[in-house]
Amino acid sequence: MAALGWLGRPSMGQAEMFQPPHFGYQLEIPQGWVQSTTSRAYTALFVPENSLGVGLASVMVVNLPRSATVGITESVEQAAAQYAQEITTKAQNGAVLRQVPFRWDMGDAVVMGVQIVATFSADGIAMQQWAVFLPQPKAQVIHLWQYTASAGDFDHNLPAAQAILESLKPVTNTAEKAKK
Repeated sequence: MAALGWLGRPSMGQAEMFQPPHFGYQLEIPQGWVQSTTSRAYTALFVPENSLGVGLASVMVVNLPRSATVGITESVEQAAAQYAQEITTKAQNGAVLRQVPFRWDMGDAVVMGVQIVATFSADGIAMQQWAVFLPQPKAQVIHLWQYTASAGDFDHNLPAAQAILESLKPVTNTAEKAKK
């Protein structure tokens, strides 16, 4: 994380644990943030309570399929490259500001992912997005963590978004473990 200039773990206050079965991860939702609804499978969306209905700040975690034909590192790099290409070619005023490695401390191991900071416009509003591609070594999936906010709100909500990212840890399928 230091590569992007944000240091230290922010305070979570009274955090709520989020660990849905079959998602392959757990994370903590900081005080003042709530889970929102999404129709996308294996996707979790969190927003600050004060932005409900406004939608200008959110953290989303999406499970992307990982290629079985290439290694875990190459698969993450391919997903990040596709994201960067889509931002620069399909998003209005899209630009990648920085793309650097991300060191994911999973508790019992460390793996390398990729992080990208990008800007774009949505409905005439300048937006900023921090996307982190995290390989799940225990499954054929990449956890894509994204913090998106209007450019004016990005720094304000960043500490809570960073706390969610810092709390994100892989887990094995709890439902399957219970059956064994």
